[in-house]
Amino acid sequence: MAERGISRNVQHVPRVWGVTYIKLFASIGVGLLITTAGFIGSSKAGIVGRIFALLAGSLITFALYGLCYWLERQDPIARAVAFLKLRWQSHSASRHGIRIYKTQSSGRK
Repeated sequence: MAERGISRNVQHVPRVWGVTYIKLFASIGVGLLITTAGFIGSSKAGIVGRIFALLAGSLITFALYGLCYWLERQDPIARAVAFLKLRWQSHSASRHGIRIYKTQSSGRK
């Protein structure tokens, strides 16, 4: 009995809240870095400066997440270059037809 290897179709990309892990953690990381830099820069500004740094970091985090979410929802074929898209469609949607005639086969009976 011949052995067959197990092959998997790994086309699934895991997502959290609609985006991939890398994009989610990148947007959170950039937001945290900006918030930290804002806190360090506003150490002498008082509570108003720190609240502004916290709000700026939060807004940048949500803006980056929104951008990543929007980019994930785009159709990759729709973003293709227009002339390539037309060329692909013209080659794949030809008007050639196949006609099958009922004939006597020369194979096994």
